[in-house]
Amino acid sequence: SLGLDKEGKYVQFYGLDCETPKRCYGGSIPIEKALSDDVLIAYEMNNESLTRDHGYPLRIIVPGSIGARSVKWVNRIVVSDKESDSPWQIFDYKLLPTSVKQPQKSDYDAAPAIQDLNVNSAICYPSSNEDGNKVKILSVQ
Repeated sequence: SLGLDKEGKYVQFYGLDCETPKRCYGGSIPIEKALSDDVLIAYEMNNESLTRDHGYPLRIIVPGSIGARSVKWVNRIVVSDKESDSPWQIFDYKLLPTSVKQPQKSDYDAAPAIQDLNVNSAICYPSSNEDGNKVKILSVQ
């Protein structure tokens, strides 16, 4: 359980991957989601500290949400009444109506940030030679 010293509507996550000192990757999720049993703050993987490639020092894992909400290299977590002010939260990963013909002229403040996303991957176990099943590779590109 995470103890909070402030109430808010969103939990913002900011990483160490920055384009400039004031423009670092970030995103936010609703506080109800952040406090659910689904969301993890990972610091280890397979009983070892996260590697840099996997998000060291901390990585947020938000199952059921767009991958952009699973922020890597986290160095700051903020509870706020507002979504993250990160450009990736307020301009990118937005869902615009299909009627929009010029996205650059859209009112991005009115467009909701994408949060929930249907599962688009699965974890499978490959067959083994012992069970008589083999995967036939049709082509390699």
